Amino acid sequence: MSRPEFEPNEVKERELFGHNIMIYSSSLPGTIGGIQTCNQALIEKVVSQGASVCWVYPRTEKSDFENIEWVNNQNSKVQFLPLEPENQTKEGLNRASDIAIKEWQDHLCLHNDTEILINMPSNFGEQIANSIPQNLIPKTTLWFHGMIDLSEQALSSFDTKLYEKYKQSEDTREKWKKSFRTLSDKGFKFVLVSERVRESFLRNEVLKPDDYVEVLPPPSDMCHECQGSQREKITDIRNGFDMVSTTVMRIEPRKGIENLFHLGIELESQLTDNRKVKFIIVGADQNSSYSDLLKTNAYTLNQRLGAVHFEIVEAKTGQALCDYYNASDFFTMPSITESFGLVVVEAASHGLPVISWGEQDTLKSVNRLNELGYSIPCELDNIHLHDKEGAKFIIDLMNDPLYKTTIGEKAKEIVLKTQNKAEILNKLISIIINK
Repeated sequence: MSRPEFEPNEVKERELFGHNIMIYSSSLPGTIGGIQTCNQALIEKVVSQGASVCWVYPRTEKSDFENIEWVNNQNSKVQFLPLEPENQTKEGLNRASDIAIKEWQDHLCLHNDTEILINMPSNFGEQIANSIPQNLIPKTTLWFHGMIDLSEQALSSFDTKLYEKYKQSEDTREKWKKSFRTLSDKGFKFVLVSERVRESFLRNEVLKPDDYVEVLPPPSDMCHECQGSQREKITDIRNGFDMVSTTVMRIEPRKGIENLFHLGIELESQLTDNRKVKFIIVGADQNSSYSDLLKTNAYTLNQRLGAVHFEIVEAKTGQALCDYYNASDFFTMPSITESFGLVVVEAASHGLPVISWGEQDTLKSVNRLNELGYSIPCELDNIHLHDKEGAKFIIDLMNDPLYKTTIGEKAKEIVLKTQNKAEILNKLISIIINK
């Protein structure tokens, strides 16, 4: 399949009247997290240009979207087709997979002129893709929002206790490789979130060099959507600390929160003059035992440390999340296994210097490794070897407010220029409708 030749700034908006776009994802738009935000941005865009959309969505309860204002406002142009497993057991999910594929195929029979977008990875996503009739494969795009590196590096940020638990993921990686190779051999279009994922797929022979592959970052311009924050809210979040850092991520064992704890311990040893720094981690899940474990670890550290404090709060969206960005002095991204790291773009668009570990794909994608802030050199056999340098960077930000502001403004300028939401969406739409 030939790849269309265009540069992002050459992609123009077009009328999409008469186009039917069918989207499959296990993530509901308008709820929480980067993937859902990307999907909502895409749907709003194509609907505004005249297309009709059918969103196919496997979930356990219809109530998941009954009270979402965005869904109700778009009922005239967006059809939602929920696919609901009987229960969350393996047998229930397998039956749901069969039902999902059957309903998907029935819908395709009624709308065989549709363009198709399948979010990957997602529940039943591979089965859904493999059920696509051969004549519709050229009209189908597989959109990979994220994927851990298909190599041993994906394990490198785990602490000792978690390493053995997740080492078995080698079998999982082999399963992914085989599944994606099958899709590649069938001739699907691949849109990958970053160069890191593309390189991993090529290195592991998931893709062939001549496969149709586009690398496209997620669309985000959260800065434009932020309405500012009330002074009282910012004061409440800062709570008298001299510096505040925010980390935003789904709290899971693979996310490297332990790296943040180690940095805080090192920073404690360098702080003087009774200055205090708070690290806020946004993304806890009330029903997660791992979130509870991290809260316990943070509490223990807070009892031991004096100048550094850790606070873990529940996941936030919209203006509530903007409040945390607006109340912060810098942003930290402790994970080294992210496929992209959309929150880095969000934070930089708010003018926050970014501290990361290793060569985050977000920083590589804008080709400015240290101009967004500071990337702590990351030795895979000793993640914390260079924590002193990261702590020193924080001290430098504290000592020179102009330096902090200059880096933050530069970070904002870079991401708003290189991660343009409208251009990314226009290019993605051009790929989906094969023009």
